Amino acid sequence: MKFTAQTKVNDILQQFPWLSDELPKVDSRFEIINNPLARAFLGSATLQTVADKAGMDSAEIIRMLEQLIKDHGDPGAKPKK
Repeated sequence: MKFTAQTKVNDILQQFPWLSDELPKVDSRFEIINNPLARAFLGSATLQTVADKAGMDSAEIIRMLEQLIKDHGDPGAKPKK
């Protein structure tokens, strides 16, 4: 899966469900993804939306996701260049 600022968070969590446990360990701002009310918001949220709300750059979130997926050894991870 290729991540862009317009990638929907829900799509990411469907492909990599374990990220909902791992992201809060990396940055406490992601603890909200395990909140049932926040899950409703995440259905339409993009990485850019999340970045804006967290006060982060979307590229920073994308790097974080790619590193977590690589470290996890997930087969959906981007291949090394």
